[in-house]
Amino acid sequence: LWANEVWWQTRPPDKGEGVPLKTHARWTQQAMYLLWKQGASNVTFLQFRDAKYTPGEFTLDSYQTGIYTYGERPKPTARAVAFPFVTDRRGASNLLAWGIAPRDGKITIEVRRPGRGFRKLTTVQGREDGVFTKRLRVRGNAELRARMKGERSLVWSQRG
Repeated sequence: LWANEVWWQTRPPDKGEGVPLKTHARWTQQAMYLLWKQGASNVTFLQFRDAKYTPGEFTLDSYQTGIYTYGERPKPTARAVAFPFVTDRRGASNLLAWGIAPRDGKITIEVRRPGRGFRKLTTVQGREDGVFTKRLRVRGNAELRARMKGERSLVWSQRG
């Protein structure tokens, strides 16, 4: 199963139809997880880089759905694609952590509670371009992230 042309317009620059950049990043990594659950072996995006923005033009020639801006600056989605990490609530105190490791090595999963800093929760072994999963015991609302050799995933907000 291949998922072709996954996309959402971003704001900026598209103020009329775009979603905020943080939402774009969250939806993209969550879509990668959901598609993986469905058995997708390949996910492609409509655009790697935004097209030049032309206000009022609603054609593919002016879509802003890329991982990079038209000026080639990375959006938060670039990190979400390079090191995706999400959690999925499986019970009152159980989460499934899912991600794709950017390289071989140890991945540290960290948790932050409201008003506190991040602390190590557990580790998992990652393989380059390999999916990793780990069951976690976390109750209530929490923010989580994965860290590996100086690289960090985006922070994933998990509701209780």
